[in-house]
Order: sequence, then C-alpha cells, then structure tokens
Amino acid sequence: MTRLLVLIIAAGAVITAQPGRSAERRAGETQPAPSDVSAAGKISSHFSVAGDLVHFAFTVRNESASELRDLQIVSLPFDYRLEQLSVDPAPACNDIKSVSVKNLISKCLPYRQSLVAWGSLRAASPHKAETLLMVLHWKAVSPTAIANGNKAPTGNPETESSLAIDLGENEVQSKFWVAISDYLPIVVVPLAIPAALTLFTFLLNWHLARNTRRTEVWKQMLDVMQNYGAKFYMPLSSAASGLVEELPHKGTPVSFFFFLLLQRTMLDAIGEIGGVFFNDLRGEILVDACWRKIFDSFYPKGRSSPFYLSAYAAARLVEPRSDYEQFSSRFLVQSRNQQNFAHADLRQCWILFQPFIANLPEDAKELIVLLRAFSTVLDCEINRTNKYWYPSVARIHVRKDVRKKLRELAKSREEISRWARFWYFWAWKVDKE
Repeated sequence: MTRLLVLIIAAGAVITAQPGRSAERRAGETQPAPSDVSAAGKISSHFSVAGDLVHFAFTVRNESASELRDLQIVSLPFDYRLEQLSVDPAPACNDIKSVSVKNLISKCLPYRQSLVAWGSLRAASPHKAETLLMVLHWKAVSPTAIANGNKAPTGNPETESSLAIDLGENEVQSKFWVAISDYLPIVVVPLAIPAALTLFTFLLNWHLARNTRRTEVWKQMLDVMQNYGAKFYMPLSSAASGLVEELPHKGTPVSFFFFLLLQRTMLDAIGEIGGVFFNDLRGEILVDACWRKIFDSFYPKGRSSPFYLSAYAAARLVEPRSDYEQFSSRFLVQSRNQQNFAHADLRQCWILFQPFIANLPEDAKELIVLLRAFSTVLDCEINRTNKYWYPSVARIHVRKDVRKKLRELAKSREEISRWARFWYFWAWKVDKE
C-alpha cells in the first residue's frame, strides 16, 4: 500500500513537470532571432533649409554566413535627391565583376565585415519634422558558391534581400522664414517693444480723452435729458400704457382720451425737440420703429386720411398734464344712454374713432404689443440717465412677446449689430404672464 502511494505521487510530479517543459520550449521558439545584416545611420542636423545639403552617414554590418554582392540604395527619403555618395569598400571586392547599378555602395561585403558610407541629400521643398528612411538592397551569395570560385553566381546559390535604414528626423524650413527668424532677434524684437509701448500709450490716452469728452457732454446733457423725460417721455409711456388697458373695452371714452393724449404728447415732443433723444442710439431707433408701426396701425392711409386730420385737431384740445376726470368734466356730455362731446372737433374724431376700434381684431393683440414695446423702451431710456444713482444695474421687466417684438425690430435695422442687440437686451428680465 505504501509503495502504491509513492508511485501515484511520482506519476503526478512527472505529469505536472511536463507542461512546464513545454512552456519553456514554446517560449524559446517565439523569441525573435537576431538579424544577420544590420545597418545604423544618422544625419548631421535635424533642421535644414530647402535647397541646402543634408549630410548623412550609415554603417552596414554583415554577420551572416553569406557574402553580400551589389549593395545599393534603391529608395531615398521622399522629396529628397542624392547629391553625393562615398564609401570605403573592402579590398576583397576588387576582383568581383559586377553589373552597373544605380547608387551602388559596394560590389561585395564579406562575412563578419562592415562598411561605412557617407554622402549628402538635398530637400526639394519645406516640410515638418519627419523620419528619413533609406532602403538598401543586395544579393547574398552562399559560401559553397564562393568556395567553388563562382565569382558571378547565378541560380539558386543567390538570394536577394533589402533593409531600411532610419537616418533620424529632419525638418526643412523655407528660406523666407529662416531669413525672418535670423533677423527677428536683431531688428524686429528691439523695435517691437518700443512700438508696442507707443501704441499702448496712444490707445490709453485716446480712451481717456474720449471718456473725458463724454463726461463733459454728459454733465451738460444730464439736466436736459431729465427734463425731456419728465416733460415728454414719461407722459408718452403713461398714455401708451393707459391705451393698452382700455383698448380691449372697444371704444369707451376712456380709451378715446388716452388715444388723444398719446397723440398730443407725441405732437408736442416733435414740435419742441423734433422727436425723442436718448443717450443710447439703440433706444432712439427702437422707439422710432415702434411709433412708425403704431402710426400705420391708426392711420393706414397716412396723414391725408380724414381720421388723421380729425385726430390732429382733436388732440390739440387735450391738456398734456390732464387726466380723464378733467377731460370728461370739460368735454363729455351724457344724455340718456348716449355719450357725446361738447366740441365739434372731438365729436368728429369720436365718430371716426369708434369704427376704427370696431374693426380691430377681437383682442387687438398686434397693436397692444407695439404699444407695450413703445412704453417699455421709453421706461428703459428714462431710467438710463440715473444708472449711476442706483447701487446696481436696474433690470427692465418685460413680457416675453414684447421682448420678441423688440428683438425683431432691432434685427430689421442695420444700425443695430448683433453684438449691440445682445448688450441692449442682456439685463432685461422676462416676467411670467
């Protein structure tokens, strides 16, 4: 029993050891064999100029059992041409008869010998850093053929092989860039620093002078702009907001009053100062665009229409600082269920105003959006004169449809660029409807 157990253990040890020997044998088989013929090369510089020579040298070692015949260069680096090639051949090659081949390095290279070749290449055009490869080709003659005195063997004793030589990386630069880079530290850099300082000083002084002029103008115009805002822009915004609230009621005397008040205030602004003037040209352009569309909505036929002539005459009767109570107590006459006005111009305008309101769409959405946009821009520009008074930027609260309409109007005007539109609307806050 003990002998049987020993035999079983020994057999297991033998079985376990066999895969290890197989693994060692497989590992030995996969190891690459060293090359019998090797070559190593190098170039003189990794930077050159287009058209100049690039010098190189390489060494070929023959560790094989054969003799190498007709050793030649069969491929040069791309876009390079061979200008010079020199070699120190072995004395044993003098008796070898060889055919004429291009770029021949040596007629033969005996076993366990090496040779050195050197020369120069010329690059045709500039290029980035790339590896230069040169391909060698030869015919290997077996020792048997050499022993039999076969100096020019043919047939099976002869085999052909090739080898690529890595000469290293080279970057070819243009002559123009090399000329600039040579004179750059000498001429350009000493002049560039003073020129940059001069330009910076000029721009800084120009900016300070411009800000000084703007500050002086602003000091003179601040009181004027605030007076314009209190006298014209705030009443215009208030009249437009009142008309927005009353338009859906379809032709009430209140909506008629705000319509006339809006006309009267705009006529006074045009008659006294020629229109609207802000310290931001974008606001002036947007107010002008809104008013043109509002004017076209009220008077599709222009200033020659009877409605415009009647509204122009009736608006002159409205006091700019009055309210509806003062207006109604002075001009409104109620008899039974009818409402009329004591002045003939008001009666005529009221007769034409009612059909205009009746022909508007049910909610008068387009006209209301334009009036809100008109009022919003006025409020924005009125507050802009006091931007240094507030501790932070005053954000404009606006409806989504109003901001969309104003952006469309700004986009349609060539005077307002995309960048100017962005900076004009960036602080506007859209209210939830």
